[in-house]
Amino acid sequence: VGNPCVDAVDDFKCNKALSRADFLERNLLDDKPVIALLAGSRKQEIKANLPMMLEAVKQNPGYQAVIAGAPGIDKDFYAPYLGGGEKIIFGQTYDLLNNAHAALVTSGTATLETALFNVPQVVCYAMPMGRIYSWLKKHFLKVKYISLVNLVADREVVCELVAADMTLQNVADELGVGVPTLEDIVKELSKPGRDIREDLPKPILKSELLDVKDLKCGMVLDGVVRNVIDFGVFVDISVHQDG
Repeated sequence: VGNPCVDAVDDFKCNKALSRADFLERNLLDDKPVIALLAGSRKQEIKANLPMMLEAVKQNPGYQAVIAGAPGIDKDFYAPYLGGGEKIIFGQTYDLLNNAHAALVTSGTATLETALFNVPQVVCYAMPMGRIYSWLKKHFLKVKYISLVNLVADREVVCELVAADMTLQNVADELGVGVPTLEDIVKELSKPGRDIREDLPKPILKSELLDVKDLKCGMVLDGVVRNVIDFGVFVDISVHQDG
């Protein structure tokens, strides 16, 4: 969709990537296949997702877990989760993905970056009241996916384990699946300036809506998606303020 990640990943691969041997040596890793853990950029996300990610990797003893430390979060924050042989590295997420056999990733831009490195991934997102969210998604929510990879493809290319589906057994089982093909995703992401909204019917905006104060509980409105982020979307419904 013209995402800048495409250019950033291409530039990294061509000009900045370490060899596998140099990457392992720099980070004092052994030669076992690497499972990259990208547990989120916020403390609450990390608390909710990282413990189960680590436990799932332990179900696959032939691999080593390497955590991508989030920018702005001190290494001390991760200390309670370490101690079982896991490694954490900062400022090397692209090198980590470039040398990973598989990845466990929370939703957001990281799912696109992982796909562009052709790394098989499971999208994991635990949340409070997970069963309630899963019930709401099944009966009311219209967005089929949470990961940008699947949203771009408009189909499930990578597995999403969200809310009640985010269980230790499910994550461990998915780590054992084969490598999915991501060629179609890379192809779509590589089309600069492409806007999939141009292929959709134009929304019918209500003329009586001029301001946020004109909105009333229970209204059902058409709108235009202006931005997709890890916790939802911003939609323009013609009131001069996306929400």
